Amino acid sequence: MKSGLLYIFLSVLLSTKFAGIVQVDKTVHDWGDVTVNDGPLNCTFTITNISNKPQTIRRVLKTCGCTKVSWSTKPLNPGEEGFINVTYSNDEGPYPFDKTLNVYFDGVKKPLLLHIRADVHKVKLPIAQTYPIHFKGLGVKSTDIKVGNLLQGEQKSNEFTVANVSQTPIVLGWTDLDPQLGIEPRNQTIEPESTARVVVTVNANRARWGKNHYIATAVVNGEKADWHIDFTAVTIENFSNWTQKQRDDAPKAEVETTMDTSPVKRGENMNAAFEVSNVGKSPLIIYKADYDNDIIKSLDSCNTIESGTSQIFRYEINTSGFKQDSENTLVITLYTNDPTHPMLHFYIDAIIL
Repeated sequence: MKSGLLYIFLSVLLSTKFAGIVQVDKTVHDWGDVTVNDGPLNCTFTITNISNKPQTIRRVLKTCGCTKVSWSTKPLNPGEEGFINVTYSNDEGPYPFDKTLNVYFDGVKKPLLLHIRADVHKVKLPIAQTYPIHFKGLGVKSTDIKVGNLLQGEQKSNEFTVANVSQTPIVLGWTDLDPQLGIEPRNQTIEPESTARVVVTVNANRARWGKNHYIATAVVNGEKADWHIDFTAVTIENFSNWTQKQRDDAPKAEVETTMDTSPVKRGENMNAAFEVSNVGKSPLIIYKADYDNDIIKSLDSCNTIESGTSQIFRYEINTSGFKQDSENTLVITLYTNDPTHPMLHFYIDAIIL
């Protein structure tokens, strides 16, 4: 047995409600399909103060000089709305982009993350080519759609675009919806060679943690499609209403591991192990473990790590599916009730001979 390089990354994800102080009307603005000749693209994010004291947007950092940003600079009183205006120059040529904005508020260390995105084309493509997956005149770009990150007790919405690629109107409906999934409008008429927006909403459920799949099937002119759309969302614990005492008494995860960069022959099983210690004051709960590849096999089972104790997690990786002379990264994610580390990401680098 051989071991690969193992390293750990801890992260916190944000939702439409941020830090218990503000709510944003959306975290993503998608312009959809545009061309290089459409000129600058504009959008606005609306920020609402949901706390009981004034909140101020201190600054908004962008990741590209192609983006201009302005925002409400005066303090927002409780219930008051502010704005973040964004202009994308659209002068970088044809390519799909996804830009991030980091929004900082007074007294809060971590930023609210917002995204702007679009698919920029050199020229306008035929609608059937832009939406290549077809059924009875309905066209979609993909049957796998990411909704985003979801906090327990809340819901998350996202938009996606569909098209009528035929020469006659179609009536689009939906069936076989997952119980935690909502779609609006449930029925709509789409004119020939035109597009329509669909809003999908996922509701959190404490029986479902981490990455989950929510299925819906399109119905076109009364006929059920022979494929379904798979919406994915990642659900983590919600700490937004925790008191300071709850945070002081919370569990706290610390991780130790031995790193080994030894190459592995293709077909050999590779082992990885890491130890999670709970140095907090209350039990650390492991709600779920997600693996980004089904070649990862868990050798241990643990749902709770008591205060002052630790647990070793061991994994076996079948390397038969890797290419020879390749470097590969596998990700294991544990979802916890630690407010500082609700997600523990473990990265395993496998160097294959």
